[in-house]
Amino acid sequence: MALPISTATVPLDNKPPTPTPKWNPKTDAEKKLSDTLSKLSRSSAICFDTYKEPSGEVKLKFILNSQGVNDLQAYVLMGMQFPGDNATFETKMPKSYFDVVSKIDSTIWQRTRDEFVKISKSCQTFHDEQLYKILNAASTTRDYAKSAIHDLSQAQFINLRENLLILLSDKYRTMPPDQDYKDAEATANQTLKKLGRNAESSKADIADIKIGLAAFKSNTTKLKTEVLALAASYDKKHKLSDGSEVNVSEMADSKHADAVTKLLNAQKAERKESKDMVSIKTSG
Repeated sequence: MALPISTATVPLDNKPPTPTPKWNPKTDAEKKLSDTLSKLSRSSAICFDTYKEPSGEVKLKFILNSQGVNDLQAYVLMGMQFPGDNATFETKMPKSYFDVVSKIDSTIWQRTRDEFVKISKSCQTFHDEQLYKILNAASTTRDYAKSAIHDLSQAQFINLRENLLILLSDKYRTMPPDQDYKDAEATANQTLKKLGRNAESSKADIADIKIGLAAFKSNTTKLKTEVLALAASYDKKHKLSDGSEVNVSEMADSKHADAVTKLLNAQKAERKESKDMVSIKTSG
């Protein structure tokens, strides 16, 4: 296929723009290089996420700076706030707090504790071992892109664009390679090898991030299923000895309501006692 190597430019002297040279690869090596460059030119599409401004304008944002990464970080930091072990959970939420609801579900406290601790441990591990890699990858990718752009089109004498233009010059269709051609070929190969080494290094880093994300996603999906099952336990109706049906939340609310009623009654009695004492002193 014909692959454009450069864009037409308008020189400062206002001469007509230079046409973009076309490359028609013929050998297997040329076709492989052409395919690689074509894939490279399309790869930017998967690096950006679309989002809509309040004005309605649709824009692109680098995927590692997208809302998804912010949401991931927020979830991890929130999960780390949960008790990280059984002892800490039991200190903050003793089993005695569940005395009333345990009468209708004897496992509810333990299952609640286990889920909180598992979420905390999962988020803590991901934070310590993986999250920083994702956050660092954004700046690393930008640095790599700047370096690649420099080598491709900006670096003096060694940029790939200029050397490809030499190699694709029409004059070499009718004459054998001269020293300029050989120098351009050697420099282009050197630049491509450098880009290849950098890309392989970045590829390994990204592969490691993908593995970590996949494992965290799998574990989080499992935890989500367990948490939803736990939530269903809180909503499940249980029949009491008097024939009425309540769930754990209603049972807890009932206990809270009883406690509030007792407190209000105690305060009312205290106020009455104080009023009676005032009356006695006044009458005396």
